[in-house]
Amino acid sequence: MPEVLITLRAAQPPDAPLLYRLMLAAYEEYRDTLVPASGAFDETVADVRRAIEDGGAVLVYVDGEAAGCGRFEWAADRSSIEVGRLAVLPAYRGRGLATQMLRWFEERAAALGVPEVLLGVRLNLPRNITLYERAGYQIFDYEERPGYGRVAAWMRKRVLPERVSEP
Repeated sequence: MPEVLITLRAAQPPDAPLLYRLMLAAYEEYRDTLVPASGAFDETVADVRRAIEDGGAVLVYVDGEAAGCGRFEWAADRSSIEVGRLAVLPAYRGRGLATQMLRWFEERAAALGVPEVLLGVRLNLPRNITLYERAGYQIFDYEERPGYGRVAAWMRKRVLPERVSEP
């Protein structure tokens, strides 16, 4: 079996059109199945560019072909980063790319001195919840939406040790 080269790199604002296309292609199967609908379908390339500028993003390549992406934004108090729009094209799923992108975000957070990585996941996507749990994330809260009830779980992973205060 030939070796596959997987590379990750930080996305830059000029990469916004590529991230946008990857996100929409990866999310397409959820267009009519997520209730309420994913906000990903309402975003524009300008929204993605702003998200890259205000937080950060990653691109993952398999043998030089763009296969997925994800991005993060800062918590208001900068005590954590929130990973969102993690997307892997269907043809590349099952190769551990999402896990590698999560690790990239965790390493980025730790390097920035940010102790936790948060993410939200739809409850009707149990395989994604399992993926995140296997990567060490734990559910700490749920999102309720008026008219829909509980729709998502909030998960977190500590990437830096807790500070112990001296007595």
